[in-house]
Amino acid sequence: MKKLFYIGALSAFLLAACGEDEATPKEEKPVTEEKQQDEKANNDVPEYKIEEDDFGKGMWKVTLSTPSTDEKELKALVEETKNLAAEKYEDVSSIWVNIKTEGSVANTYAAIAKVALDEKGKATTGLDEIGVFEFNYNVGETHETTAADLPQSNADYTADDILKAFQDAGLSTTEPRDNSQN
Repeated sequence: MKKLFYIGALSAFLLAACGEDEATPKEEKPVTEEKQQDEKANNDVPEYKIEEDDFGKGMWKVTLSTPSTDEKELKALVEETKNLAAEKYEDVSSIWVNIKTEGSVANTYAAIAKVALDEKGKATTGLDEIGVFEFNYNVGETHETTAADLPQSNADYTADDILKAFQDAGLSTTEPRDNSQN
C-alpha cells in the first residue's frame, strides 16, 4: 500500500513539473525619453505601437502598427523587435512580427518577418540561420490609401437605387414583396 502511495505521489509530482511554461516577463526598467530618441535616430526606427503581444513556449508573436511604409524603416523596426524581446521576456527562441500600416484600408500586413534566436527557434520557424530575419515586404498602393482618401458615396444613393440599377442593367434581383427572382 505504501508503494502505491509513493508511486502516486511521484507521478503527481512529475506531471506537475511537466506543465505548460508560463511567460515570464522581465522586470520593467524605466527607459528615459532621451535614450529612446537616440536609439531611434541611430536605427531609423519609425514610430510604432504594439497592438498584439503573445508570448508562450519560447515564441513571441507581435503585431506592430506604424505610419511608415518605407521598406528600410520597416526592416529597422523588425530588427528593433530583437531588442524589445531581450528587454521584455526571458527565453525567447523565435520572434514572429506582423506590421500594419496605421490608417490604411489594406487588409494585409505591410511587412511580415520571423527570426530564430537559437536552435529551438530554428526548428519552430523553419529558418536555416540563427539571428537572421526572413523579411517579406508587402506594401502596395492600398497600404498607402487611407479611408479619408476614399469617396464617401454611401450618402449619395440608397439600397433601392442599387437594386434599380441592377434591374436596369438586366441583372437578376430579388423581388422584395415575395422574395422571388425577376
